[in-house]
Amino acid sequence: MFCIYLDGLLLALRYSKVGCYIEQAYVVALAYADDVTLLAPKTRAMRIQLKTCEKYNEKFRTVFNATKSSCMVVGQKVRHWSDSGKYFSINGNSISIVKEYSHLGHIITSYLDDRTDRAH
Repeated sequence: MFCIYLDGLLLALRYSKVGCYIEQAYVVALAYADDVTLLAPKTRAMRIQLKTCEKYNEKFRTVFNATKSSCMVVGQKVRHWSDSGKYFSINGNSISIVKEYSHLGHIITSYLDDRTDRAH
């Protein structure tokens, strides 16, 4: 039942047209149960996605918990971001910037290193 409820948010994010291309596939979010990961190529795109989530919150009375959320910048500008004081927020609450993130048991770092693969 939750997947049906979440489908509306995923469609709204898709129609925002601010996701990433992985090869030829357009990807705006990864979702499993209540775990949603937004993917954006630029700061402005992420802010549009977060605004889309806020509008969904208002319409369907859902809550995105900023304290359980985090932002991870990937690639060459990681050092610049961690010291810049830039941030994202949802519903007026800041989202922390992290250098590694756990998604469904896989720990991904800012340099696209999946630590679960190191043991193999």
